[in-house]
Amino acid sequence: MDKLRVLLLHGVGHRRPQDHWLWWLAEQLRAARIPVQYPQMPDPDDPDPEEWAAVATAELAMLKAGGGSTVVIAHSLGTVLWAHIAETLPARLLPSRVALVSPAT
Repeated sequence: MDKLRVLLLHGVGHRRPQDHWLWWLAEQLRAARIPVQYPQMPDPDDPDPEEWAAVATAELAMLKAGGGSTVVIAHSLGTVLWAHIAETLPARLLPSRVALVSPAT
């Protein structure tokens, strides 16, 4: 079975607080020895779509370089970010699964 790898994409105003469920999820996955990328996006209070896209794409590329199945879990504005980059990602970077949690409206 392929090794699972996970990319977590947060929303606006998020600074990875330890009491947020994404932090908890990252810690649970790491405790299970599942590689996780949980990047702090630049300027989370005033996001620049291209800057966020560059970070997300680079983080995904790092995960994919390790082989295995990749899952993206996006929350809030992270879901919009995912929609922004998903159509233009090269096939080699496409994840196995995507979960959109509390999509921004």
